[in-house]
Amino acid sequence: MATIANFTAWCVQNHWGYGFFSEATWAVIMIGIGSLLALLYVLRGNNIFIGFIVIWALFGIESKRRMTGDYGSESVITATLIGMGLIFAAIIIQLALRRRKELPEPQLFSRP
Repeated sequence: MATIANFTAWCVQNHWGYGFFSEATWAVIMIGIGSLLALLYVLRGNNIFIGFIVIWALFGIESKRRMTGDYGSESVITATLIGMGLIFAAIIIQLALRRRKELPEPQLFSRP
């Protein structure tokens, strides 16, 4: 998520991207990309911790948008809630599969 935020900040600084999309649409697109990447890490990479980190980042975006109430905040808030819900569901699925021992435990440290 930090890389996506840095890329978006760079785009804003260089006035790139807003010719095609509004600020809210751009935010929804970036939230969608970040959520999809998190889903891949959780479901394919068997890494629920990345999912929790992205949920925390999306919660921060959602709470900031609720406080400011800017134009287009409703679509951004909806996108963050959908992203958090999907990632949380993927985490629950991973934990259920791990409990059934169908997935190996994640390796926190590599062994020689």
